[in-house]
Amino acid sequence: METISLFKRQKPTFFKGVFVVIIILSLSFYSHATVKISTGSGNWNSGGLWSPTGTPGNGDVVIIASGHTVTVNSNTSNLSSLTVNGTLIIGNNSTNRTVRVTGDVIVNAGGTFKTAGNGGNSLRVGGNLVNSGSFDMRIGSATADVTFEGAGSQTISGTGTVTDFNGIVINNTGSTSDNIIEVMPSNFSAASGFLTLSKGVLKMSGTYTFSDNFFNTANPVISSDEGIWINNPNVTVTGQNGDTQLYGLLRISNGTYNIGVSADWWLAYYTGAQIIIDGGVLNVSGALMGATTSETVTYTQSGGVVTVNTAGNNYSVASFEIWVSGSVFNMSGGSIVMQRPATAFADYVNYSANSTITGGVIMGGNSLTPGSSIFWLYSTPALYDLDVSATNNPLVQLRTNTTVLNNIVINGILDAATMDIDLSVGKNWTNNGVFLPASNGVVAFNGNSNQVIGGLVSTTFNKVEVNNTSGGITLNKETYVNNDAAFTAGIVYATSSTPLTFLDNATATGANNNITNPSFVNGLVKKIGNDAFTFPVGKAGAGYHYCSISAPTLITDVFSAEYIRNSGTALGSITAPGLYTVSNCEYWNINRVLGVSSVNVTLSWNGYSSCNMAGYITDLSSLKVVHFNGSTWNSYGSNSNTGNASSGSVTWNNVTSFSPFTLGSNSAASNPLPVKFSSVKAYPYGVNNRIEWTNETEEGVERYEIEKSYNGNSFSILSHLNARSNLGSKEDYIADDINPGSQTFWYRIKAIDFDGSATYSRIVKVGRTTSDDAQMVIYPNPVTNSGTFGLQISSAEKTNFRIIVSNLSGQKIMNETWQHNGGLSSRTFELPGTIGKGMYFVHAVSETGITLSEKLLVQ
Repeated sequence: METISLFKRQKPTFFKGVFVVIIILSLSFYSHATVKISTGSGNWNSGGLWSPTGTPGNGDVVIIASGHTVTVNSNTSNLSSLTVNGTLIIGNNSTNRTVRVTGDVIVNAGGTFKTAGNGGNSLRVGGNLVNSGSFDMRIGSATADVTFEGAGSQTISGTGTVTDFNGIVINNTGSTSDNIIEVMPSNFSAASGFLTLSKGVLKMSGTYTFSDNFFNTANPVISSDEGIWINNPNVTVTGQNGDTQLYGLLRISNGTYNIGVSADWWLAYYTGAQIIIDGGVLNVSGALMGATTSETVTYTQSGGVVTVNTAGNNYSVASFEIWVSGSVFNMSGGSIVMQRPATAFADYVNYSANSTITGGVIMGGNSLTPGSSIFWLYSTPALYDLDVSATNNPLVQLRTNTTVLNNIVINGILDAATMDIDLSVGKNWTNNGVFLPASNGVVAFNGNSNQVIGGLVSTTFNKVEVNNTSGGITLNKETYVNNDAAFTAGIVYATSSTPLTFLDNATATGANNNITNPSFVNGLVKKIGNDAFTFPVGKAGAGYHYCSISAPTLITDVFSAEYIRNSGTALGSITAPGLYTVSNCEYWNINRVLGVSSVNVTLSWNGYSSCNMAGYITDLSSLKVVHFNGSTWNSYGSNSNTGNASSGSVTWNNVTSFSPFTLGSNSAASNPLPVKFSSVKAYPYGVNNRIEWTNETEEGVERYEIEKSYNGNSFSILSHLNARSNLGSKEDYIADDINPGSQTFWYRIKAIDFDGSATYSRIVKVGRTTSDDAQMVIYPNPVTNSGTFGLQISSAEKTNFRIIVSNLSGQKIMNETWQHNGGLSSRTFELPGTIGKGMYFVHAVSETGITLSEKLLVQ
């Protein structure tokens, strides 16, 4: 964003040979001026050369008519404006002459304004210079310097084929926002070292080509009321072996600005200086730094490339240095590149406490970086992108705790180990080189959108934190943890080819089912070594469901685990003697990848385990860890358990065979593990309501009673069907409610066993609504004040629901978030232990505006 605005004065238009128009226009601009028009060729001070007669005086508007040649043989008065349609020559008889114009100088097409004499002539301009003919102030040794001395912004423009300067002096007395001399003709040329700054800003715009020294000294000083602005892609300021001292403005929008040629030449700024880079290239052969350690600067970069230490930096200054915290550093684009390492100090030091970072890259190295380069980086402000170059494998050493808001790309070596620093990453991590992790410092992935860890090379983190608040972290390359992975927020997405692998002695901590942002691994986790380990696994939309192993024998042993949110029943039948059921909701693939160790296997359950409204865990004593041998559930065991029906774990010791494991029960009356009923649904079927259900492992069932309710609370028998096989096989059933009318009804299935025990399905609801209308069912209802209740929500949308339980006064008793994947989905919720008996309301409010409400009776 430009901090200096450009004010362009309106220029009068002149037409060749139409003098009446010229006079009228001129008089309209200069009501008190005399218009002097040449009547022929001759010397300026010849009174008879002009109409009206007399040499032009102060405030006159002067026009050199077409076909006339006028030689300035004496210094002119202060003219209001000067228009050249013919030829105007400054100087004669080797005597220096001065032409001074307080307004515009205009050379029209066919006109010529040039210098002669011995080379000391001068043109002083207070307005704009417009050249559409030929403007030449440098003819051999005959030269004229042009001074721009207006009180507001001025321009040099026009389509003339020759716009040639010897020297340009900027002495504009306008305010800071109105003192720019903008050079933008179609063609431009000037002598080497043409520029003298006294006051004001030179802005090189347009598209002409120009490459040379700007200053006539190798050590230019840009004072506080001066500046230079390169805004032309074809302009190059060539370097000189000297320092540039900056008190004022240096701005690069296009083109190239070189400071220094060999080592140890500086761009040294002083308090009040402004450096603005919004495009183009700035190259500094030595360092960009404060002249002393007390200087402040305002540095703003939105584009372009700043490359420091292109030739060498052998002093005790950083190659890019903002030392004082009171400096302002704003970066929204472009790049800052360290080409060569400093030999006696750091390479990038930025201690600004006033910064806004929304873009831009800090780069260690480029294609010209020598071998064995080590760059030291200190930064108080965050970096947006950090890039380590590939050429000659440079090393970037982070010297302070560093925050990178966006991407880190490692093509060389990134060193966080030497100074044991913390590193925060806001977006993607791409490792095509080497990362040296800190011993105690943490690499934290702190993004608020999806992040990716990948590259050509696997990364090993010593300590890593997962703290992504939205979108999770995707592994595109196998990623290793050497010490600890701390799960705070966000899901890590891994695959069989890109697992999260924990090395010997590494741990996983903090994995959770946080209601707003759970954190675990969705996919494959591997563990290497002889340590007991809890695999932080789960499934997006279904929550965190850990499994564990005891310590294997050898440090070379490798185990892997992944949580699968699919029916264990569907994998195969039960052949293990005494086993009645296995989970219809979940299983874990736990494999021994390398080694022969036997381990204890632990599985878990929680409020997210059930995949429908049926009960899940009711009796820990009959709960088992069950193994699948590839075709059947063939073995099981249980040596210990923890927790209660809401959440806990069960362990089977000394397991020697691996592959899928799930929860099972050796009691027909306990732990339904949502087996008897799956795919329970009800829907309008013509004028009837159809109820469908599936028993995945029908065994010991006498009959099914279809129950119906007008309010979702009180049910009565609608009809019944006898069980078909009772052979442990899958059976599907259909029943119809004949012509029920248009009101809403609730249905459930009651399975009655031969021993008289009964199991209920989840409750399903049929209303004569569109298929896209969301519906909610509470089960059981009523519920005890120390128990749990389930919600079934049918929604066409994938969205997050806020589940709120409130009393009759509107006071919120419970407030949780449910990530609903769309379709028909169920989840169990645990009531707060402090809830009293009475009537409550359950509200489900989605991010997309769906609001569902039902009453809940707590007894």
